[in-house]
Amino acid sequence: MSPSARPPAGPLGATDPTRWRLDSQDGGRHVWHYIRDEDSQDATAYEKLWGDDPRQVKKGEQTMEAKHALGLPLPVVSGLSDPAGDPWKAAKKGFEFYKRLQSPDGHWSGEYGGPLFLQGGLFIALYVTKTPIPEEWKIETARYLANIQRRGGESDDGWGICRWMVEGPDSEAFKQHVAHVRDFMWMSKDGMMACGKRSRSRFDFDLSEYLVSFSQEQMVPSILPRGSQLWDAAFISQALAETGLGREPENVKSATHVLEWLDECQIREDPKWYKEAYRHSTKGAWPFSTKEQGYTVSDCTAEGLKAVMMLQSLPDVPELVSKERMCDSIDLLLTMQNSSGGFASYELIRGPAFLELLNPAEVFGNIMIEYAYPECTTACEALPVLRTLGCELTSSAGVTAMSVFKKKYPDYRSEDIARVSKAAINYIRKAQRPDGSWYGSWGVCFTYATMFAVESLSLEGETYENSASVQKACDFILEKQMEDGGWGESFKSCENHVYVHNLKSQVVNTSWAVLTLLQAKYPDPEPVRRGCKLIMSRQLRDGSWAQESIEGVFNHAVAISYWNFKHSWTIWALGKASRVLGKEGWSA
Repeated sequence: MSPSARPPAGPLGATDPTRWRLDSQDGGRHVWHYIRDEDSQDATAYEKLWGDDPRQVKKGEQTMEAKHALGLPLPVVSGLSDPAGDPWKAAKKGFEFYKRLQSPDGHWSGEYGGPLFLQGGLFIALYVTKTPIPEEWKIETARYLANIQRRGGESDDGWGICRWMVEGPDSEAFKQHVAHVRDFMWMSKDGMMACGKRSRSRFDFDLSEYLVSFSQEQMVPSILPRGSQLWDAAFISQALAETGLGREPENVKSATHVLEWLDECQIREDPKWYKEAYRHSTKGAWPFSTKEQGYTVSDCTAEGLKAVMMLQSLPDVPELVSKERMCDSIDLLLTMQNSSGGFASYELIRGPAFLELLNPAEVFGNIMIEYAYPECTTACEALPVLRTLGCELTSSAGVTAMSVFKKKYPDYRSEDIARVSKAAINYIRKAQRPDGSWYGSWGVCFTYATMFAVESLSLEGETYENSASVQKACDFILEKQMEDGGWGESFKSCENHVYVHNLKSQVVNTSWAVLTLLQAKYPDPEPVRRGCKLIMSRQLRDGSWAQESIEGVFNHAVAISYWNFKHSWTIWALGKASRVLGKEGWSA
């Protein structure tokens, strides 16, 4: 991005973007540091309040991931070829760019922004607790809010101050909260935003986190980090394995590095008093963001497990996660299925639906109890893994995390796995809407959930040729294809519960639609080719894709950004399309 193209200064001005440094080497935590002038009167106070710089990132050069987040130009890489309409070459070029953004510890960092009331809640809490706010935060937060307003951006979340109210500013609990405030903030080209966290409900206050999130060794609360670190790492890992990009010699180091991060990210024990606090077990889980988050998430555990198994099946990638630890994950997933056959997000459904009558929120729906979701059910049962352990990678086999595990360890709880899988597929069938779609609660929207659901049905051998459900799903997707060959769904779909077209096609929605048709074995390749051509037409010269409309949602009404989706899903769709359809027929 050229300096003239940078979003403008805000009402308090703007900081120097070249002075920001990102520390992303602590298990997925994201902490931004600013290099102040040595004679700055606030320098000492800044370090005292916000902690030191243990990895001394301020003394180093600005990393690629920091530059990209700030909208600064990355060094030009010589020798990048023009894919010239070849989806395999476009996928390779895309990952060649994307791996430049990989954090030093192996994951991919990124913003998880969108809910603007996070920003207000955080700064109100800082003001009430008399916690000093760094000058750079004031400047860049004002700039972010001004630039979002200028763009007509969307959305809204919150932050609690109850530890300060209960114990005061000198308590160890409150000090731990202050020490982690930096984790909430993300510096972007538009300014500084507060990032969201995927929580069990909008009433998941810090007090409840304080009560149940103790480590085994000490009674200090763990603050839930903000971001989607595990979620993003799991998807690009599966894309590397399924497309074959992970087999390329130049990508083995990157694949190994993300496996190392996944290895460290798994939660290996239960909280000390999780039963007394009515928490679900966490042993064997993968979280949504980082290990420090501490909560079990059903689909994140499934995606993390699949990512590990797929990466460990690649040549030249080490086996880091043991059978015992994978068994822990399977044991955990088997406890999370509800009577309907569906999976909720964080725990079982433990209350009656009429409790929603007590919902005091004006903008959040379905927050009083857990609900089963097609996406979570599919993740636990039905996201495709195109490699069975010990066998060659093919483009036609689709098996779940449980199924892949069963192929390598066929004697471990095989009857339980079969029972849970059957019930999950039945739930997916029943959740299909009359128009052939599924409603998405975590992504925008029908395109997102329909992709996951069709992948579930494919596990039963259901394709466009032999399944009425898959035929209806494909017909729904094809009806939404736009004139340019792409798909574009508006966030309004989430609010209105009916499909609403975006003003223009989106590369992420298009990637989901392409993967849906490929998984369904839709007989006509032309809609897939048109979708891929749209994705390739949006690829920039350096191999990246620009950020488009917001991709995520929660509680039906709150939009949230998945910054890495524009790379992981496009690479996945292009690479898979090339493997399934072959190299012929892509010319204009």
